[in-house]
Amino acid sequence: MKMILFDIDSTLLKDGGASGLSFDRAFKEMFSVLPVSVDKHGMTDDMVVRETALATIGRDLTIAEVSRLQARYVELVPECLEKSHSFIVLKGAEALCKKLSSDLNVLLGIQTGNLEPCAWAKLRRARLDTFFKFGGFGSDSANRTELVKIAIERGCSTAKAPIDEIKIIAIGDSTKDIIAGNNNGAFTIGVATGKDSAGDFALAGASANVADLTEASGIYDILHEVMGRGGTT
Repeated sequence: MKMILFDIDSTLLKDGGASGLSFDRAFKEMFSVLPVSVDKHGMTDDMVVRETALATIGRDLTIAEVSRLQARYVELVPECLEKSHSFIVLKGAEALCKKLSSDLNVLLGIQTGNLEPCAWAKLRRARLDTFFKFGGFGSDSANRTELVKIAIERGCSTAKAPIDEIKIIAIGDSTKDIIAGNNNGAFTIGVATGKDSAGDFALAGASANVADLTEASGIYDILHEVMGRGGTT
């Protein structure tokens, strides 16, 4: 059995700024000021909230404030996704998910810094949601290593198999995805469809890296080699 965990943003899709717009609106409604922009690449939503608050209002938020802000953000995301004119599914993502999901020996899951409702909203907008049954999300933990661990545990539960009987593969566009996957013993694949490059992935210890998720990039060959006999071709 093989478990393949995908990041979402800049790996499977780009939301055209929908999540950023949703967050900015929620923050302004709550604090009456537009938030200072912070580098969100590879960060969990919880980390984005806290770093933005520090940069904008000079303090961390209380647990109650974080909960209120995130709840409003979750409410706004679906509307902003539907209105986004630059939302795209990245090249090769749908075809690869279809190919992998046709293999009965493969479990497809998500590892993402998105809050879980936002993750599923993005996948539904991309029409990729039916390929995935479980995942680890930013609402599970602010720490990417921990949320990948949670995704793996949920995958093992879904498969009704112990972790030592499952090959774990983690795919993402950020070095943070690579580090979190490595920390969980996964074979890690960096995809250069975000800000990080092949060189960045190499420094982070990626097992492999590709330009995108198309067959021409070599990802099918990499997965076939890693998964062995019975894997995707």
